[in-house]
Order: sequence, then structure tokens, then C-alpha cells
Amino acid sequence: MRASARRDLRDFEGALADLDLGLARDPDDPRALFDRARLRLGFERIEEARADLDRVVALQPDDPAARQLRARLRGQAGDHAGALEDLNAAIAAEPTE
Repeated sequence: MRASARRDLRDFEGALADLDLGLARDPDDPRALFDRARLRLGFERIEEARADLDRVVALQPDDPAARQLRARLRGQAGDHAGALEDLNAAIAAEPTE
């Protein structure tokens, strides 16, 4: 994906633009939503990042990375019960050995 290449080149605005284009075509792509959430956090666009993560969790409730990142945002917003819920779900989703 071109967005990944742009991110690797530290062209974060270009990467975000590419993700926006990709999501315009496929708004339910959980990987693109997660990547966009991470980039939006870098631009301190917290509410938009949270919306992307909410969508990822709705699409893939057992995605531990999305749950962990959303837990961080929920905790920072004072939603400690929600953060704990996401962390518990992330732990439950991790494969055990």
C-alpha cells in the first residue's frame, strides 16, 4: 500500500491522504482504519482517531491492537471502565501458548 511507503518516508500527510482515498473506496477496511487512527493520533486528532478505532472494533471485536490503542485513548479521556473493558478484551483475544 502506498500509504505505508509514504509513512516509511515520513510523509505522514501523504500517507493520511492515501488512507483517506482507500477508505473512500472501502470504508470497512479494518487495517486502513487502524493505520489512519495511528496517523491521526500523530496529528493529535484524537476524536477522529477514536472514531476509526471504534469502527475497527465494531468490524473486528477481537483485534487486540485496536483494543489496546483504544484503551489508551479511553483511559486518557477518563473512561477507565471502558479502558479496562478494552484491555480485558485484548488479553482474551491474544493467543495462549
